[in-house]
Amino acid sequence: MTETKQTTTEQEAAEAPRVCAAGSKGQNPCWRPVWQEVPRVMLYIGEEPALCSEHYYARVLGEHADAALYALEATEEWIKGAVQDDPHGLLTERAYNVRDDLFKEAAQAWARSKAAESAAQVGPPQPGEVYPPLVVREQMGLLLHRSDALNNARGALIGDMELTLTQRLAVLEALTEASEAANEKAMRYREEQGFGK
Repeated sequence: MTETKQTTTEQEAAEAPRVCAAGSKGQNPCWRPVWQEVPRVMLYIGEEPALCSEHYYARVLGEHADAALYALEATEEWIKGAVQDDPHGLLTERAYNVRDDLFKEAAQAWARSKAAESAAQVGPPQPGEVYPPLVVREQMGLLLHRSDALNNARGALIGDMELTLTQRLAVLEALTEASEAANEKAMRYREEQGFGK
């Protein structure tokens, strides 16, 4: 009889949907079913390759953020080296333009990556609770990330803290977004007041 129970339990375990491996060794394991087998080259040592769609999406955005950060750091090293020796300034101008573009791309990629990670960490809905879609949870994560970044910027300006590179990226992304929103608001106000028609 014991053998039958063990066999039945093993069969049930084999038939049950596989669960996402994210956080499986921690205190907050993911509860979603496996969606995608992660390519081995994207895995960390000892990590399981099976992720839900939300953790897989966060992983892909994280890889993009890491690549953008690497490109930014390589460009910074290039500027400190060969570019400083440019006698005519043409290379210097172009190098700084590339660095500025990479800084903005890295900031946006880092913010999206962190927002996706936050969205993926949301636990299962409670009975009767409405579970917001991924896009809503990701946008909420992005807004909270920007809020934290602006608080960090305030602390740095006051002199309470020194920012790491990733904190600087977050601040840049938040300031860029706030600047664009303020510009759009100013243009709408201008149109509402009848200027520039």
